[in-house]
Amino acid sequence: KDAENDADADSDADADADSDVEPQALLGEDLPAALPAEAPQELVSDVIYQPISSIEPLLYHDAGVNPWLWAAIPLVAGGIIAAASNHDSNDDSSVPADTTPPSTDGVTFSVDPVTSDNVINASEASGNVTITGVLKNIPADAANTAVTVVINGVTYNATVDKAAGTWTVSVPGSGLVADADKTIDAKVTFTDAAGNSSSVNDTQTYTLDTTAPNAPVIDPVNGTDPITGTAEPGSTVTVTYPDGSTKTVVAGPDGTWTVPNPGLNDGDEVTAVATDPAGNTSGPETAIVDAVGPNTDGVNFAVDSVTADNVINASEAAGNVTITGVLKNVPSDAAATAVTIVINGVTYTATVDSAAGTWTVSVPGSGLVADTDKTIDAKVTFTDAAGNSSTVNDTQTYTL
Repeated sequence: KDAENDADADSDADADADSDVEPQALLGEDLPAALPAEAPQELVSDVIYQPISSIEPLLYHDAGVNPWLWAAIPLVAGGIIAAASNHDSNDDSSVPADTTPPSTDGVTFSVDPVTSDNVINASEASGNVTITGVLKNIPADAANTAVTVVINGVTYNATVDKAAGTWTVSVPGSGLVADADKTIDAKVTFTDAAGNSSSVNDTQTYTLDTTAPNAPVIDPVNGTDPITGTAEPGSTVTVTYPDGSTKTVVAGPDGTWTVPNPGLNDGDEVTAVATDPAGNTSGPETAIVDAVGPNTDGVNFAVDSVTADNVINASEAAGNVTITGVLKNVPSDAAATAVTIVINGVTYTATVDSAAGTWTVSVPGSGLVADTDKTIDAKVTFTDAAGNSSTVNDTQTYTL
């Protein structure tokens, strides 16, 4: 009996001694939970969650682990502290650790074409380009979602619009030009509350066209005819009129283009630029309107006598008669010169010998016989490069 009382007294004394021990701050209390090196190398099997009421470093001990397990983690008051051990009893409150990343099944993630035509032009290369994409069906347990793109070895962080299901990021066009494989590497990373992450990748290739087309060629322009020219096939030609209004047309496979003439005046200017399918724009080409025909002052144009005696005889009436004439001092701006004669209502085109200053044409004698007024009506027409024309006329009468 005395022995039992002594044992009880010793036990009570030990308990009192334990209760009198002042709590001590833990060295390295800001370090993450860890086992001392001499602790048995046992696998952590349970995570025990315990509510706490103050920010204190904890020292958790379970009889299955020796020595003590350090869990020096400062926490917000009223939070939850988790202590790990190899304790395997069934009477504690424990949950398994979350090591499963968010599921990406059903996630839609893609990179849109880099530009509307997926081609980087000179203007885009010298500025910034907005890269966009689609992001839908984000995992429900994703606490954080981050989209990044890599261009020319540089990583850019995109802005995600979850409501719209899109993402955007602005990148320098110079980086797109410098990228060796002309491929945008994009990745979306989902991270849950436990820190587990999963990702989905996509790529988008693109091409470069930073070379501007040559300026379009404008054919000579007059005051009435359509304005024409040539440009790079498939390019869009924009013509600006003197009043500032414009007209656009796509050059055909052969490079030709045409726009209306609004009624231009002599000396007006029209300007044209060409933009290729990639969006590169040429320098301007300007044409001065020429609305005045060649000057005929000083032109010498005449019809010779129909025959040596200017009389059509029976033999000549039954065959062909060569009509000749003079043409000298042709205007210097005449791009084309045409001589025509009309006999009995029929028009004949003569051959001009500019060097000799003459012209000739063969006509049927029967026409000369049938002509009621026995008069040859001759005309020379000079046309300049702009399509303006001017004429000089002459006549020759004859007898039968």
